[in-house]
Amino acid sequence: MKKFAAACALACALLAVAAGAAGANVSTRGAAAAAGPIAFGVADDGGKYAEDGGKWFDKELKGANLGEERWTLSWSGGTGIDELAFLKRAAPQAQADGIKVELALYGRPASNNDPTQFCAWAANVATTAAAWGIHDFIVWNEPNTALYFSPQDSSSPAKYEALLAACYDSIHAADPAANVIGFGLSPRKGTATQTAPIPFIAGVAAAYKASGRTKPIMDMISLHPYPNPNSPTDGPDVGYADPNNYGIPNLDRVKQAIWDGFHGTAQPTTLNGLKIVLDEVGWQTDTTAYPQYIHAENVKTISEAQQVQYLKTATQKYFACDPSIATVNWFLLVDESTRDGKDASGNTVGGGWQSGLLTAGGAGISTAKQAYAALAPIWAQGRAACTGPQIDWSPSGGSGGEDGTGSDGGATLDRGTVDLAQLTDVLGSDAVQHMQTVLGALALKTIASNLNQSSLYGFVNGALDQIVGNVVPRAAVVANAVVVAMAGKAAPTPDQLWALMISFNQSRRPAAASGLTVLGSASATVKAGHKIRLKVRAVSKKPLAPGTIYLAVGFGAAGDASKTGIVFKKIATVQTKTTPVCKKGKKSTAKKPCTKR
Repeated sequence: MKKFAAACALACALLAVAAGAAGANVSTRGAAAAAGPIAFGVADDGGKYAEDGGKWFDKELKGANLGEERWTLSWSGGTGIDELAFLKRAAPQAQADGIKVELALYGRPASNNDPTQFCAWAANVATTAAAWGIHDFIVWNEPNTALYFSPQDSSSPAKYEALLAACYDSIHAADPAANVIGFGLSPRKGTATQTAPIPFIAGVAAAYKASGRTKPIMDMISLHPYPNPNSPTDGPDVGYADPNNYGIPNLDRVKQAIWDGFHGTAQPTTLNGLKIVLDEVGWQTDTTAYPQYIHAENVKTISEAQQVQYLKTATQKYFACDPSIATVNWFLLVDESTRDGKDASGNTVGGGWQSGLLTAGGAGISTAKQAYAALAPIWAQGRAACTGPQIDWSPSGGSGGEDGTGSDGGATLDRGTVDLAQLTDVLGSDAVQHMQTVLGALALKTIASNLNQSSLYGFVNGALDQIVGNVVPRAAVVANAVVVAMAGKAAPTPDQLWALMISFNQSRRPAAASGLTVLGSASATVKAGHKIRLKVRAVSKKPLAPGTIYLAVGFGAAGDASKTGIVFKKIATVQTKTTPVCKKGKKSTAKKPCTKR
C-alpha cells in the first residue's frame, strides 16, 4: 500500500493554483512559554514493509534525531486488517527502537467510506495496535479530494463529518488512550474533483452543529501544507493566493476556519486545546547524480543545498515557533527510486517522490543528503529550534479591517470571571479606568416606544467611540457590545448580561431569559497594539417596548477564558407616548391638531 501514500503526496504536489505570500499574527518570543513540546518525524511506509521489520529504517530515522513515523493502513471491507502481517513484523520493532507510530486510516477504493463499516474496522485496528503502544490514528486521508474520498461534491463535508464522528466514538471505545486525528487535509483545490480545504472545514463544522452532537469529533487535526505544485520549487515563505487554500505561511486560514466553525461547541479549536499534526510536507530534490533512480524527472526539483535551507526555514521560522503545532512528519525519509511513478517495465505503480533525507535504495545503497546532517541538531532542539518571533494567532472577528478589528458578529467570549479588573494586564489599568469613567458619565435618556431605532444606535455608537475608541490593548482581545432591553424594574446582574452576551453570539437569537432582550450587538477580535472599534447594529426593527435599556461592553483575553470582564450601565428608559396621526397631505399644528392615538 506504499504506492497509495506516495500517490497522496503526488496528488498534493501536482494540482494547485497560483501561489502568494501570507503571514500569521506574531508577538514576542515569550508567548511560547506555555507551549507544549513539538515532535519531528517522517511519513514513510518504508519501515512497515522492510523485511528486517524496519530495524535499519529506525536507525537512520534516529540518526537525524527524528522520533516518529506515520504509516498508512487502508481498508478494503470487513473488519480484518489486510496488512496485519506487516504490522506484526514492524510494529514490535518500532516499539523496541523507541519510535512512535501514527496510523493513517482510509478506505480503498475512495468510495469505500461507509461510516458504520469503516469505523468498526478502525476500532479493530485500534484494539490490535494498542498492544504495540500505537494510539494515534488519523481518520482518512485528504477527504477533500476524489482521489481518496468520492464522490467529491457538496455532500462530501457532511459525509466526512459523520464518518469522523463515528470513528471518534468507536476508536475511543476500543482504546481509551487513543488520539483521534481528523482530516489529513489537502492544501488546495486544483480540479473539479476536489473541494478547497477552507470551505471543506466550514462544511464539516456546519454538519457537526446540525447533528446536535455534544462531544468532539477529533483530538487533533492533520494538515498537508505542500507548496504550490504549479511552482513546486517555491520555498516555505510562499503560500497560496487563493484564500480558500493554504500553505505553510497560511496556516492562520485553517485556524480561522476551525474557530469560525467550532468555537462555542464541544469541539475545541486551536485556542483551547486542538493541536495540529503536519503529517506530510516536503520538497523534491535533484537526483541526477545518483545511479539508482529510473526514468526522467516529471516535476521541477530543488538542489540538496536548497532543501537544507527550506527545511531550516520551515522548522525555525514556522513550525517550532507555532505552539499549536504538535507534530511535523516530513515526506519522506528514503526516496522512491522511480522518478515518474512507473516501474522498470513502464507500469504505473504510483509515487515517484524524491523528497527524502536519504537517497533511494535502502541498506547498503542509500546515502544521506545534505539535509540529514544539517537538520539533525536543529530537530533535536524541539521547540527551542525557533529562531524568530513566536506565532501568536488570534481569530479575526466580523467584517474585519486594516487594523485587525471587526464588527457585526464573528467574535465571542468564553465563560470566565466578569470582573473587569482581571483584564488590567491585557488592556492596561488606565484603559479599564477610562472605560468605567466614560460609561459612568453618560447621561440617561428618555425615549418614546415608537422612536426610530437609528437615533438610539447613533447615541450608543457615539458612547462606544468614547469608551473604547482610543483604547490600545497590550494583547489580543475579544470585544463584544450589546444593547439590552429589560421589561422589569430590577437591574440586570453582571452574570446575567455576560451569559446573555455569550449565548446571543452563539445563537444570534434576540430574545433571552430573565426578561432580557438583545436589541443590537457588535463584536470584534483586536490584535495587540490596535484600537478597539465597535459599531452596534440593530438585531430587530420592531418598536421598542416600555422598559429600560442597558449598554454592556465585554472583553476577553484571546485564548484565556480566565481573563474576562464587563462594564455596563442603564442608558435609556422607554416610555409609551401617543403621537398625532394625520390624513395624507395634512399636518398637525397646535391650533389644528390631528387625531391622537
